[in-house]
Amino acid sequence: MKLSTSYNELFKEFRTASSYHQLKDYPADIVTLPFISDTSGLPKRHGHEDKESRQFFPDSDAFIKENREFKYHIFIPRGYTKGNKAILLMHGLNEKSWKKYLPWALSLTLKTNSPVILFPMAFHMDRAPSAWSQPRMMQNLMQLRSRLIKQLSKSTFVNAALSHRLDSFPHRFYLSGYQTANDMFKLIDSMKNGLHPYFEKDTRVDIFAYSIGAFLAQNMLIADDNNMLSDSKIVLFCGGSVFQAMDGESKLIMDSSAFHKLLDYFINDLEHDITGNKPYTQLLKKSALGKAFRSMIGQDHNREVRESYFRASADRIKVIGLKDDAVMPSSKIVETMRGKNFDIPTHIDIMDLPFQYSHEMPFPIGKNGSDALIDESFESIFSKSAEFFC
Repeated sequence: MKLSTSYNELFKEFRTASSYHQLKDYPADIVTLPFISDTSGLPKRHGHEDKESRQFFPDSDAFIKENREFKYHIFIPRGYTKGNKAILLMHGLNEKSWKKYLPWALSLTLKTNSPVILFPMAFHMDRAPSAWSQPRMMQNLMQLRSRLIKQLSKSTFVNAALSHRLDSFPHRFYLSGYQTANDMFKLIDSMKNGLHPYFEKDTRVDIFAYSIGAFLAQNMLIADDNNMLSDSKIVLFCGGSVFQAMDGESKLIMDSSAFHKLLDYFINDLEHDITGNKPYTQLLKKSALGKAFRSMIGQDHNREVRESYFRASADRIKVIGLKDDAVMPSSKIVETMRGKNFDIPTHIDIMDLPFQYSHEMPFPIGKNGSDALIDESFESIFSKSAEFFC
């Protein structure tokens, strides 16, 4: 399939799809299923935003219905009934639409003949209130942030909601990841135990993880005390570095104030905070996911914990990075995945695509007149990924 011809048409079909939709031009279907998340670990009251900000965020996180009750999607090969293999696709930070991921999921489905699951992270995609995506309201929030914060950069209506939420309460970065990981483990557990309508018992769940999704996948691998991922193969695309090595300042991700607040808290304050009894640091201190997260903060943060897992899983992990990626620098990905002595035998492929790309838009169809080259690069990357999964 060509990305340039599938990109817009897939989205048109996806927007009007019912719970079971047969694609017109490809031998695959889309299934949509409900999911209920456990929000017990989320803040149940305000206290982090000022009164002026609450016009944009009137509900505390635990009571945002969209985040608690939502739908996820599965691309399945035409004629598929029930199988024992699946690929979980993890998206990037501050994503509000599945549009760019639909061809990714379809390509993996067609190349591996396996279902591909599109599962949203907490407070992303349809798990966020629609107001967070309304340009006029978010423009007002952006202007509020500009008045409150001096020398603010990379601020846009696209990243205003995420930026303000993380800036006012940086714990949300970890808490949303914690909730998402538990949701995904719950889903995988249902598949492993034969309780999912589309998967047999002991289904192998592979992972294709992009950007912050790669970071989440790494955390889940390290925290997998119940061995639900012990046979999984994992592809990390445009991701794989520790948090400290990332540059999250982006007009499409978060503004400068939010990113520096996150970096400052998790690098400088976190380890001190968890010595106390603050309610949201106990998860970081005591849970397997919390310990995994702390090992992925910086290169020298619990390095031995992180590297022991990557070493043991090296034959099941493939990394595809982009040479000019400014958000997830390829050199930092290599440094993390190869280890302190560069002796962890992780499969790593750093590519330099023959057109102008970015981390946020690795395949910028229709942007620079390079659609043929983009199609070739897309085919190369997803063929390599599919081959690794097979």
